[in-house]
Amino acid sequence: MSISKELEQNIHNTINELVEQGTKPTYEAIRGEGGYSYNSIKPALKSWREKKAAAGEPREQKSAEISVDEELKTLILSELETMVTNLLVNVTTQAQEKANETLNLERLAHDETVKDLKGEIFDLESYIDNTDAVIETLTASKAELEQANADLVAKVEQTSNKNQALKRHVESAESDNARLKASNQQLTTDLTKANAEKLTLLEQVDKQKAELEKSSKQFDDLQAKSNEQLTRIATLSGEIKGYEKSDKQIRAESESLKAKHDGYVSEIATLKEQNKQLSSDVDSFEFAQQTEAELAESESKKN
Repeated sequence: MSISKELEQNIHNTINELVEQGTKPTYEAIRGEGGYSYNSIKPALKSWREKKAAAGEPREQKSAEISVDEELKTLILSELETMVTNLLVNVTTQAQEKANETLNLERLAHDETVKDLKGEIFDLESYIDNTDAVIETLTASKAELEQANADLVAKVEQTSNKNQALKRHVESAESDNARLKASNQQLTTDLTKANAEKLTLLEQVDKQKAELEKSSKQFDDLQAKSNEQLTRIATLSGEIKGYEKSDKQIRAESESLKAKHDGYVSEIATLKEQNKQLSSDVDSFEFAQQTEAELAESESKKN
């Protein structure tokens, strides 16, 4: 809908006053400040943004200026305002012609709104693609962590075998008093090396646990973001149903996005289960190390 330059400038002045006061220039705020109609505010607010962008000033985020619910409310109020106007001007033939002209303009504005909503859906799809890339990176990191854990398990097994060998040496030393001192000295040296290796392995396990906790947090954050995006998509789909776009196409797009989200949730759940299993394996390893330490301490006291 086109408005006069004077009315447009008056609305611009109102918007600038709201911005200077630190108030977001929403439809409700502008209408409350100047008493303008929604059909007048919409083109004036759009031209104000374009003027601001042409001046090189940073454009405010749309999500910070007005929510989707507020946009929907504004559109509904605008439609109601137009309906009241149409009822008043339908008394005469001239009013009917004016109503038809207004309806055409409203359809143009409606098409512009649909275009903006399509842009938002495109942005959401781009964000979901980026989320796919992040999940692939996390999957690769998980594979590396699993390999590192397997290496640690192998080292733990080697350490356990060494400890068993040391235990057999101690038993042999007890049966041979003549070689007790020499064997005990050798065993002490080997045990010191084994303990050093165990400490090193424990430090590596702690690092792996920290990385696992970090990965788990990232998975939870991604799941929360995916849920937010699903809510956002559902809201946008509900808004688009009120326009001239095909209901079948809207449902197909929504189902496709929801299917992607369900896939993400399934992958995240699988990764979390694998992380739980990995944490359980690390706990078992620590318990085994504690048991070995107690055995070593018992053998030391026995000697």
